[in-house]
Amino acid sequence: MKRYKYPILFITFGLVYVFLEVFYHSIVGDLTPQWKYLSFIGYTSLWVFPIGAICGVILGMLNELKHVKDIRPSFQCIIGTILVLIIEYFSGYMLNMKLGLNIWDYSFLPLQINGQISLLFALLWFCIAPLALWLDEFIKWVVFDEVAEYKNLFKLYKQVFTFKKN
Repeated sequence: MKRYKYPILFITFGLVYVFLEVFYHSIVGDLTPQWKYLSFIGYTSLWVFPIGAICGVILGMLNELKHVKDIRPSFQCIIGTILVLIIEYFSGYMLNMKLGLNIWDYSFLPLQINGQISLLFALLWFCIAPLALWLDEFIKWVVFDEVAEYKNLFKLYKQVFTFKKN
């Protein structure tokens, strides 16, 4: 069963990210200057599945590194946020700029880089990172019987936002 660990995590994180993306768009609407708030019409591109899956698996793998696991969860989330922004930038560069798929465009937002990422979203990613860390450990604990440090999601969020270890 252990050999299926990363495929299961990949599929789970891909599906969770697609759900979050659809939910986000149903509340905020289009990321255009004429935002349609609370339209409840959610959508996404299937390309976000592998992007979200890769981000989730990498955050989980990061949490498995001994020297990273020993640092505070808030700093793990900062490192995870930076990695997610890097993955999102290079995914956008390849999909949007090189292949011309135009899946997203943040060029109208402040603190944007080539229209592919906006540093405003760093706060959002920082808030999502504890959920990813918890989900990764929860799946590894329940499905693969591995030791989980973050069994309580609310306690983890408290640790992250108070910058404490325990």
